[in-house]
Amino acid sequence: MTFGSIGGVPLERDTAGLAYAVFLAADSEDLTGFDWSSPGHQQFTHQPGFQLTTLPTELVWGPGSQVELTADFSQF
Repeated sequence: MTFGSIGGVPLERDTAGLAYAVFLAADSEDLTGFDWSSPGHQQFTHQPGFQLTTLPTELVWGPGSQVELTADFSQF
């Protein structure tokens, strides 16, 4: 799932086991893709030192849990 704004993150429910990250990216950029090594799972298309994104993307925060992101929310 991709959020266009960080404001909706604290409202999400049933987030156990999910990883969150904040990226500076083009509006149309697809930031998640299938993780072919773990069927049924997804991964971020940006990996440190290696990007599968179409346009340059910068990792601003994370990955981490919803609780960690919400605690650090004030810096955004």
